[in-house]
Amino acid sequence: MNKDHISILYVEDEKGVRDCLTVILKYLSTSLYIAEDGMQGLHLYKQYHPDIVISDIKMPKMNGID
Repeated sequence: MNKDHISILYVEDEKGVRDCLTVILKYLSTSLYIAEDGMQGLHLYKQYHPDIVISDIKMPKMNGID
């Protein structure tokens, strides 16, 4: 798999969980965008239009479903 062709947006409000999964996701993509809450995630989604979005559901400001 060529990781240069897959962009991923990862949205997670818990720092420990976010840091652990970020290490793994970096092996899958060189275009990895990380957000700490739903509002930041929406901004990054509109800016980069990633191929894959991985999101927590329960977050402050805006949940992962919205």
